[in-house]
Amino acid sequence: MIEITALGNFVVSINGKNVSEYFRHTKKLLHLFGLILLNRGKPTPTETIREAVWGDGEESDAKKALQNLVYRLRALFIENGIPDVLIYQNKTYSLNESHPFSADIYRFEDACQNARHASADESSRIKYLSEACGLYGGPLIFGQIIDDRHALAAADRYKRMYIDSVCALGDIYREAKDYEKLFAVCEKAVRLEPTDESVCLRFAEGLNANGMHSQAIHLIENFQEISYRETGKTLSEALGQIYKQIDGAKQTEKHDAVFVMNELMELNTLEKAMYCGFDVFKDIFRYETRQAKRRGYVVTLILIETHGANGCELPARVLTKAKKSLNECCMLTLRRGDVFSSYSKSITAVLIIAGSEMDANVVISRIRDMFYERFKIDRVYLRFERQVSIP
Repeated sequence: MIEITALGNFVVSINGKNVSEYFRHTKKLLHLFGLILLNRGKPTPTETIREAVWGDGEESDAKKALQNLVYRLRALFIENGIPDVLIYQNKTYSLNESHPFSADIYRFEDACQNARHASADESSRIKYLSEACGLYGGPLIFGQIIDDRHALAAADRYKRMYIDSVCALGDIYREAKDYEKLFAVCEKAVRLEPTDESVCLRFAEGLNANGMHSQAIHLIENFQEISYRETGKTLSEALGQIYKQIDGAKQTEKHDAVFVMNELMELNTLEKAMYCGFDVFKDIFRYETRQAKRRGYVVTLILIETHGANGCELPARVLTKAKKSLNECCMLTLRRGDVFSSYSKSITAVLIIAGSEMDANVVISRIRDMFYERFKIDRVYLRFERQVSIP
């Protein structure tokens, strides 16, 4: 019996013996087995395998190298009681499915296909959608390990199939007002695919409809933070409208801060830090400190004073030029998602979000070095004060 888990983990078991480590230590063997596995019984041309595993010029004799790799794969299965695991025919390889065989990706595909075919029979559709959602344990792991375009494309396809299944099953449960099942399906999906808005949308709608307003607020805030940091995306109009409707028309400071963040993100280049007015900066500071306490990361506030020799105030004309240069340095050196603002004529406030003490030191060093390199007027100095660090 050959048993394979590929979604969220990679486990190969032959007649009850786990041989996964053998594949983990030999990447090319995993590459070969993964490509043939993904083709699900369809012949995989040797030329396709050689090109995928060795590319151009990596192996001078790729044909012989492939033969050696196939020998090693067959030997592994023979050693564990499975002869002829591969079929070679017309310069192609395929899995010999005459042996007892089970792969979660095949059962997942079958469940998704059966759900589509059962569209007119809701009970059968729920059964197959539930099976598909249960089988998906996460991304196609070996696709990430071998970094192969075929495997990565398959990983994207499986992810989309899973999200579609979650949304279809969620819609059924939401229509039936079966919130307990809706929440169970969505909670798993949010954990596995935290940047997918369609899942977050259905989860938030269910929480809101069930009167769980605080949980819905928390869900959307977390989604916004993770989505922006990982993909640069902001809240859609649909999810934003749900957020506004939570708890009636009431707008708390927490609600306002989330929309300030969202609007600010939309107005700024995604690969740069964000500049804003100080009132907005204070809202973001309050929002991020709440998130930091909840999620356990660090938020650091840095104040930068621009001054003359011996701490004297600079002439207005010089100060204006110095602040303009300092702002440019902040924009170029801060990370995406960090925020800065003008606190006063001479003081700039910088918010380092989710960074360590070392990150703050690096930021200070980069701003100082770039400023003194770019701004050539004598007797203009920067003084840095790390005002707040919140664990």
